[in-house]
Amino acid sequence: METPGFRDLISDYDISIFQEVCLHEDVVYMVGDVDGYTRFSQAREYVDEDADQRGGVVVFARNGLGLVVDRRLSSPDILVLVNEDVVVVGTYILPERSVWATFTQVDPFERLVEVMVALQNDARSVLLMGDMNARTRDMSGGESPRLHSVDVVPRSVRGAALTQACMDNGFTIMNGLERFGEGSGAYTLYHTVGKSVVDYAIGNRKALGEVRSITIGVEDHEWSDHVPVVVRVEVGTVQGVEAAQGDGRDRTRRTPRRRAKLPDATELDRLVIRAMESRLDPALRHRRVYGAAYIKTGPVQVYVDGSSIGNGRVDARAGSGMFFGRDSRKNAAVRVPDDQTNNRAEAFAILRAVEACHPHQTLDIYSDSEYAINSLTTWAPGSAAVGWRVRNGDIFGDIAHLFRIRPAGVTLRKVKAHSGHAENDAADALVVNYRLGPEALGGPKPGPKSPSQARPLLFFTKAWSGLGPGLGFGKA
Repeated sequence: METPGFRDLISDYDISIFQEVCLHEDVVYMVGDVDGYTRFSQAREYVDEDADQRGGVVVFARNGLGLVVDRRLSSPDILVLVNEDVVVVGTYILPERSVWATFTQVDPFERLVEVMVALQNDARSVLLMGDMNARTRDMSGGESPRLHSVDVVPRSVRGAALTQACMDNGFTIMNGLERFGEGSGAYTLYHTVGKSVVDYAIGNRKALGEVRSITIGVEDHEWSDHVPVVVRVEVGTVQGVEAAQGDGRDRTRRTPRRRAKLPDATELDRLVIRAMESRLDPALRHRRVYGAAYIKTGPVQVYVDGSSIGNGRVDARAGSGMFFGRDSRKNAAVRVPDDQTNNRAEAFAILRAVEACHPHQTLDIYSDSEYAINSLTTWAPGSAAVGWRVRNGDIFGDIAHLFRIRPAGVTLRKVKAHSGHAENDAADALVVNYRLGPEALGGPKPGPKSPSQARPLLFFTKAWSGLGPGLGFGKA
């Protein structure tokens, strides 16, 4: 990445995305600056600080595009950049069966699907690009197959999951679509053991209408066994945005986007304007999901944690812990119903914590799970709009029901895992002592009954009053 030829390639494009750069965040400066471009990066944070750095994403974006990092959606190996017209997601998803627990608590592919869920109703053009290590054959996830895909190997498990995620959330794999010609379905990986298509350009409906061409590069092992995937798209104020590397130096002149002025002569006109101005307001969207609080007391604080032994295996055992304070009778650890995964255990811990508290008491919940917090904050409006038909949606839907019927507020607060925080470590200890099975502590083993089976879900009749600090939120 330090060679002049490599830097010259960056200047051919408005946006260049590089995956598996193997650079730690502290030394990414070694890549150096490129005149006229801003460098963004998303590195892994390993549990073992001495571990060899792998994975990672680096993006160079031309100055003037106004792109910024969306930290709420970005995570190890997934970098999300946004402006008012476009969302660009650069991602590297490590191969199936590879170990990811050394640098993240959440399977990166599962995190990518969560990003797709969060962006499914976004009004901007959304473009996901990267090495996803998925064999999708001729399936696009959209309305029609990719007629020109050269990869005839049957879909892998990851490939089937990727196409299903596209179908569920309104995205389409664009490699090989007929409108982009036969060359757009060419191989993207030339490995010593064979050729395959594992690098994709994926877009939502708006992006699909604005992409003008997709070009797959030629085999060249000087820098990589992957070839460039070049996308030309005309979006809003940025025409000719191109990602990755290639030959297309022709750029259309940028022109300002003209915004239509709505009439405001009548009261109905003014109501329409106010409705459009508020449609993406986070506070309003959360208010519609969770309702408003009208009781405020001194907060009850609870620290929650969840984990799974053998996460991802058929014999996994997951548990959830709730720590209200030393010698509190509410301290508890329980087995998780149904799927025995880390994420489900984290979500179930929040559900049990809310159930344990009187609804007229203000509640502060501390969790080290970004997944659980994002699912109940950033991604909640989109998930609620589809009836919580998302992963672990039965639990999150039940939590939403409890939030709505509480007259007192709830705030979710993020704490760093395994950082010496006494209360969070206490919650973790409850789980560790319990997840091998409640019978180990002399208690009965719960059945597999899901929380959603125990209580019907109710949907969204009240509204949030606002967002709180950080990743948390509060009913005020």
